[in-house]
Amino acid sequence: MKRMILLLLMIAGTAIAQPWTAVQPMALNTERYNAVSFSIGNKGYVTTGQTTTLTLETTFEYDPTTNTWIQKASFPGGKRRGASGFTVGSKAYVLAGRDDSLPNGVNHNDMWAFDPATNTWEQKANYPGGNRENLIAFGIGNYGYAGFGLAGTRKLDFYRYEPITDTWTQLPDINYYWHQYSTAVFVLNGKGYFATGIAYSGTTFNNYTSDHVFMFDPATGVWTQKNNFTGGAREYTTAFTVNGRAYMGLGYTGTFSIDLWQYDDAADSWTQVGDFTPGGGRIWTSTFTLGSKSYVGNGRASTSQTLTTFYSWEPTLTVPNYATDPFTVVSAHDQIAITTNQPTSYTVAIYSIDGKMILPPDFQDGNAEYVFTHQLPHGIYLLQLEQEGKRYNRKIVVP
Repeated sequence: MKRMILLLLMIAGTAIAQPWTAVQPMALNTERYNAVSFSIGNKGYVTTGQTTTLTLETTFEYDPTTNTWIQKASFPGGKRRGASGFTVGSKAYVLAGRDDSLPNGVNHNDMWAFDPATNTWEQKANYPGGNRENLIAFGIGNYGYAGFGLAGTRKLDFYRYEPITDTWTQLPDINYYWHQYSTAVFVLNGKGYFATGIAYSGTTFNNYTSDHVFMFDPATGVWTQKNNFTGGAREYTTAFTVNGRAYMGLGYTGTFSIDLWQYDDAADSWTQVGDFTPGGGRIWTSTFTLGSKSYVGNGRASTSQTLTTFYSWEPTLTVPNYATDPFTVVSAHDQIAITTNQPTSYTVAIYSIDGKMILPPDFQDGNAEYVFTHQLPHGIYLLQLEQEGKRYNRKIVVP
């Protein structure tokens, strides 16, 4: 008989504030801000960045099991700050950025792939938009996306990268007055977002601090403006996705902020869920998600101190009255069974715990019972069901 696990935990409710927990800081003399950070597998990584006086090329790996940092192979493109990165599959891609260790500072357009399994970097096709810093970059599915940024002037071009062929494809430009830099970037439910930062006014023809939020749909290649960030205009903001939800906060609003907000993409709304109290206000942080926890650290404090401290945060999930929940879900190692007491039309999709789509939406028309097979490896996933405009999210365990 197949071993089945009955899942009764529903996370359609709003996450509530939980304490931030201090974890092992990076070692002395490894402090940095404006770095590239990412997660692959069950490890977090931080590479490049800058201190108060130095631009860096070093790379460090965080292991949550042992709560330790280990130095890994340095970024071979040289010292960088304001570089960008994305992950596709089991590799991370770090590109562009500025080397302030050179006279007058030099922007770059090279890209390198990091393979944590071999602790090696491999040079890939250069970013086709030319030398620049502060690109917007993220990975969705089998592709990486990067664009905009600065190269003396603001840039509007945007590209898709395909790792298999090592090629870039140009996508439509963003509207000039939408262009922002020093933004927060996150991926949620198969869509890319950038928010806040420095924007340009078509009325005053001056830069201004923005509270705007924009969403990129890879299916259409189109950017769409969403509701403004409720937390207010800011720059150098922190954003991350965990348990299928996006969070954003911190940054600079005239002061160094500590607030944290959750984004509901279905309602296109923001709700404050707490503060980054123990870590204090900081800008240009490093952040990555491992399992059901997100980690935020590094950055620059209001005292101009560059930081090594890191903290973890795990949202507590609201468990509603079961009578209001129309779905029962049973997960096995090769199949998932869904039963609904309201057999109307609905869609089903599966995401990794950090918000990346694993199985695309499958439409079900009036099925009271639905069983689908899968080849997912053991782990924790997010099952998303949408019915009559209501979205239900389930954390499921594949044994």
